[in-house]
Parts: sequence; structure tokens; C-alpha cells
Amino acid sequence: MLNVACIAFVLVAGLPRAEPANLTPFFPYGSRGMFAGSSIVFFAFVGFDYLANAAEEAANPSRDLPISIVGSLGMATVLYVLMSTTIVLMVPYLQVDVHAPFSAAFAARGMPIASKIVSFGALAGEKQRAACTHVIITP
Repeated sequence: MLNVACIAFVLVAGLPRAEPANLTPFFPYGSRGMFAGSSIVFFAFVGFDYLANAAEEAANPSRDLPISIVGSLGMATVLYVLMSTTIVLMVPYLQVDVHAPFSAAFAARGMPIASKIVSFGALAGEKQRAACTHVIITP
């Protein structure tokens, strides 16, 4: 739930600071860059196999599983697009910090408190992900 709150915070706090001029050029690296970025995002979707593993718990897996997989992939895709658009609208793509993109973007836009909130959300999300991975992998 904290992850969703952090994503909502980034969208609500970041979009008002948007500068549409940052979208020019729209495809700075052309189609090759778009496909390279798409391949990176594809690997971020790894983890939806946990839904498939939960099939034995579903009451009607032949109906419930496709709905849950397509639904979760759809929601994740929409959130990726919204978050990506927000950060590029906040700072030019060449100025995006690869180590702490949203935190640095908020700091660059003069929002140090928002930067700290986003940093806390990222840290909490990583801790939660690590804990879930440990629980799932550990027999």
C-alpha cells in the first residue's frame, strides 16, 4: 500500500511542475532507443509469474488467472507510462539522475521535502520487495 501511495504522491506532486518543452525531441534516440528502453522495462515485469504459481489457490483458475495476469500487467504498464512521463516532464531526459531519479528530480525542481518523501518511499518499497522475495523463495 505504501508503494501505491508513493506513486500517487509522485504523480500529484510532480505533474503540476511539468514543463511540456521537455518532451522535445520526443524520440531523441529514435526507434532503436525506444526498443532498447522497452527491453529494459520488460524485465521489470518479471514477478508476475507469482500470479501463475497461485493458480492452485484460485477457485476457477481458467477464468481467474488470465484476468489477474492481464489486469496486473495492464495496471503496471499504465503506472510505468505515467511515472516515466512525469519524470521527463519534470526534468529534461539528459538530466535524469540514474541513481535516484525521482528524488533528484524533485530536488532539482526546488521541492526538498517531496524529495525526502520519495526517497523514503523507494527505500520502503525495496525493503518490502526484499522481504517478499525472501518469504517466497525460502522453503
